Amino acid sequence: MRGRVATAAMALLLLVGGCASEPGPQSTAVGPSPVTAGPSLVTAGPEVRAATGDAARRAAEVTAAWPGSAAQQAWEHGYFPVEDTTEWMPAGAFRSGADKAAYLSGHLDLGTTLPVSVSGTAEVRFADGSRLTLPQRSAKEVFARLTARSDVCATHCDSRLTVTAVRPGTTTVATSRGQATVPVWEFTLSGYDRPFRYPAVLSQAPAAGPTANTFDGSSTVLDSVSADGLVVTAVVSYGSCDTVRPGEVHETDLAVVLIGRVDRAPARACDAAARSTPVEFRLSRPLGARTVLGLADGRPQLPSAASAASATSADAGGRAAAPSPAGAGNVSERMCPLLRTATHRRGPETNHRRSGNGPADSPPTHRRRFSWATESGRQLGPVSFPG
Repeated sequence: MRGRVATAAMALLLLVGGCASEPGPQSTAVGPSPVTAGPSLVTAGPEVRAATGDAARRAAEVTAAWPGSAAQQAWEHGYFPVEDTTEWMPAGAFRSGADKAAYLSGHLDLGTTLPVSVSGTAEVRFADGSRLTLPQRSAKEVFARLTARSDVCATHCDSRLTVTAVRPGTTTVATSRGQATVPVWEFTLSGYDRPFRYPAVLSQAPAAGPTANTFDGSSTVLDSVSADGLVVTAVVSYGSCDTVRPGEVHETDLAVVLIGRVDRAPARACDAAARSTPVEFRLSRPLGARTVLGLADGRPQLPSAASAASATSADAGGRAAAPSPAGAGNVSERMCPLLRTATHRRGPETNHRRSGNGPADSPPTHRRRFSWATESGRQLGPVSFPG
């Protein structure tokens, strides 16, 4: 027993020691590695690496399409969730496989009267005290969507659930403007003590524009921002035989696009496992209130840790200011950003994705808050924001 404890302690010391070591002043690269290798930070170095090649052209298209777009208006002044708001299920979700099959197949009976809104509007309240009035999604519409599901059941195809009560309520959602209290409809199902919740207002974020063609850079997922705002860390995906090099940046007064650089391996035997590693990008000036946009989809991104903590604040101009991570002395925040998980679990209410008829006690789904972020972009095309 003592031997195992000593071994575990030594492993922990080696891990922390490796994370705490100071990076060199020059930029680094991550080369081919075995499947078991963990992520290694590709440091930015002292120089700013401006975008080049086809990726620079693509980044210019992305930033040119941002000002005045419907996406920018929603991101800065509207209701733009940065988490999945499809539904919020109670802890533990379903009591049995039969209940899960009935729910996913839309086999719901209405055993109560649906409430009707008088005004037809509902209010979103942000943490800074501002409020936004939006069209209300009716309880009738929610029930219609639930019963219109067409998942093909494998077992328990005759099972049904009954809605015994529907009440208005609220929940907290992470948005581009920080935490917001949003209205929901709480559906109580027969045999369940806690309600299933559905949004009573819909996101104002426009659908993603088309992506096509190819380019010579890799998409990234924003992870963190340094305290001085000059270095942002993002995740870049690569193959087992590829080499990740320091990335490049395209900057304007309103937006920043990060471009991952990966040297693709020549044709040879490589496993198909996808990998990802954190890469630092040095900016010419602090990020400030500028928005980080995805190279492939042109969608805005928040630092994953800040999004998971719902700690985003908005400046006077309405743009979401990137929160600063903990100081440089914090090992997990500064030196090993990926030791801090970029996924989250919603407290007593777990936000589940609907999937097949798996076991009733399936663990809660974990995922990034930025469900739209593309981690390994090869598809590309002109950015088009409605409005």
